[in-house]
Amino acid sequence: MKSLNILIDSDKRVRLCDFGISKVLENTLDYANTLIGTPYYLSPELCKDKKYSWPSDIWATGCLIYELATFRTPFHSNKGIQQLCYNIRYAPIPDLPNIYSKELNNLYKHMLIREPNKRATAQQLLVSDLVQRQLKLLIEEKIREKQSIKKPLIEKQAIENDNSGNNEQEIKTLLPDVVDI
Repeated sequence: MKSLNILIDSDKRVRLCDFGISKVLENTLDYANTLIGTPYYLSPELCKDKKYSWPSDIWATGCLIYELATFRTPFHSNKGIQQLCYNIRYAPIPDLPNIYSKELNNLYKHMLIREPNKRATAQQLLVSDLVQRQLKLLIEEKIREKQSIKKPLIEKQAIENDNSGNNEQEIKTLLPDVVDI
């Protein structure tokens, strides 16, 4: 995953594209032993030519957050991949700009802990207050969208059925699980 693979459609929905080569791990403890990906998002363990698993994905996501916030990668080098790997392993981890919350900066920093066994897990990130608040907002927005789309259907159906009696069951079939009539 890299920033060039994140698209926003005309409805402002985020779309992910072009995953390149992917490998499905048989279980969460398996390791992938291939070096595939964008070098700027390499984790320290990949730079040390060690086996890697999901913590490398968390690291890469942290790098992606930094790039989306600053329009540059957290680690870079004009002197080649060896210098880039050195920077990934030893350079200070930059803070996000001050326009972003301390809470987001803290979450991002936990994604860029150099020791993979100390790095935040996907579960820890998902249950964080920041992510939970954003998920709740997203769910509420989706519910509002569905309700605003379905409401005209209710009104239209009610007007059409006004002379033919109560067709509440017909209306309910138009709106499965979104609006309680």
